[in-house]
Amino acid sequence: MRTFGVRHYQPRLTHADRFCAVLQTDWQRNTMKQWLAEIPVILMDTTHNVTRYSGIFLTTIMVIRPNSGWGCDGIRYNGIPVAWMIHENQDEEVYNKFLNAIFDGTMPKPKFAMLDEAPAELNAVEKVLAAKCFWCEWHVKHALKANITRRIRDKLQRKECWQNLMAMLHAPTLD
Repeated sequence: MRTFGVRHYQPRLTHADRFCAVLQTDWQRNTMKQWLAEIPVILMDTTHNVTRYSGIFLTTIMVIRPNSGWGCDGIRYNGIPVAWMIHENQDEEVYNKFLNAIFDGTMPKPKFAMLDEAPAELNAVEKVLAAKCFWCEWHVKHALKANITRRIRDKLQRKECWQNLMAMLHAPTLD
């Protein structure tokens, strides 16, 4: 049976139902298999307000691939969107459905996942994929800035603390 890229579909039949559609074309699936075998990392993020309807979310899974150019190791990495979910709620169950629809036993599972601060995403990735999770740099900086602002009243101390944390964040690791 041809699915035209629909890997999971839950219509909203009753008021209690929540709409969910998981989309992945054959090209995206093959690309995902190819790059997960080489670089076992996924990036996952949920965006809100992507339509004129409130309460609709778009979650994207991307894999990364090297591209010639710049980067910390002389290589620039590009993200390739390989799956989407359009959904109404953001609980752990909906993310479990998403991941189970994509990682159905024929897809290699990643060893690492980069996420934002969403606990439901984190729990689902750890449960379904058993991947080690990391926050993206933007969310790490956002959380640090919020904590510094809340805990340090003096502006000069705050600035010094921020500079020290950024130096540590960008410091090379020891092998």
